[in-house]
Amino acid sequence: MAPKEASPEAERLLATNEIQAQAPIGTRRQAQDKDPIKWTNTDVVQWLLTVDQKVFVPAVIVSNISGATILSMKKEELETAMTIANQSKHQEFSLTTLWNHIQSLSGPKEETSLPEKWGEAPEKEETYGRLLSHPTGWTYDREYNEWVDYLEVYADYASTLHLEADIKKKKDLFQVVVLMLSSLAALSTSISIAFKATADGTTSPAPGGLQMDVILQILILLLTFGTTLVSGFVQISGKEWNQQLIIANQYQSAASELIDMYDENLTVSLDDRLPFSEYMPKIKSLSGQLPALHDFSPSQQNAALQSIKATDPSTWKKGFEMKEIQGKNACCPGSVVLAEPVGNAYDHMLMRFSGEDMGFYTTISDVFRKDKQEARDYFQEQTVIPS
Repeated sequence: MAPKEASPEAERLLATNEIQAQAPIGTRRQAQDKDPIKWTNTDVVQWLLTVDQKVFVPAVIVSNISGATILSMKKEELETAMTIANQSKHQEFSLTTLWNHIQSLSGPKEETSLPEKWGEAPEKEETYGRLLSHPTGWTYDREYNEWVDYLEVYADYASTLHLEADIKKKKDLFQVVVLMLSSLAALSTSISIAFKATADGTTSPAPGGLQMDVILQILILLLTFGTTLVSGFVQISGKEWNQQLIIANQYQSAASELIDMYDENLTVSLDDRLPFSEYMPKIKSLSGQLPALHDFSPSQQNAALQSIKATDPSTWKKGFEMKEIQGKNACCPGSVVLAEPVGNAYDHMLMRFSGEDMGFYTTISDVFRKDKQEARDYFQEQTVIPS
């Protein structure tokens, strides 16, 4: 079977390395909530982005690969399908990583009889010193994938907290505006009545009295109009805001349980974790309770990111800082542009997010120290101020 020709769009993606996760918050998890065998080509692409396998996106698009197709492939068929004409072949360890991800889609199997096995070939950097199988069902790749999901849920959870606070602030602000306009209208009406009463009791009206009365009447009309306009806006937008608050609260409730589940399993020894075959159904059940966050506009989402960056530096540093693209928001000053880091930078981001725990129990000590030091060196380089 000959490799397929790349479409112009796929060639552009490969040439410019512009494959990035651009979906709004909360959307990339939706593909994973469906049965993988029912995934569309778009779902497969979203899943590849989620597990940091962007390099295979063009081939999946070119071949229009669905979930059922990718699950039915043998490893040799996968290698052929992921190869595009006129493009260099993928390295073997990259294909092996993708293959392991695909195998995990089939769902956890009873693995209590599997022996403990570690990567022993130093030349295979992707697997050397990493846990390949274990009686609990946990492996390095599986733990890595859970840290990926944990980071996404953590970021979306933090965003919904700030989205909720922003909506409540808007509601309070507009209520104050309506109250002020109503009060000013009532005050102006009272002054107008008093002014008329004074004028009626005077045989000769004061100079300019007529003009003052006209001004007061116009002011009352404007204030009444403004009150009606703002009240109508609040009434119309209030329904949307209330719905958004419900969604944010639902997300926070489910995400809190999900985050607890991640913490209780990813930061302890393998023997203290739930067996993977028990862990995954619980994770999928909780993930299925997370509502999509489509109802929040891009401007609301960006305002939430700006709020996190300005008011919650620890959360920003932990879950967002590594994703920020500097110098690409000239068209919208003050906005925040995020994209997932590529290659090793993504691994360094996960190591930082995990509090340098990722892989502590699923890699040998030398490899773990190397991973941790590389992440530290990377962040040290990022914080160096150019001379």
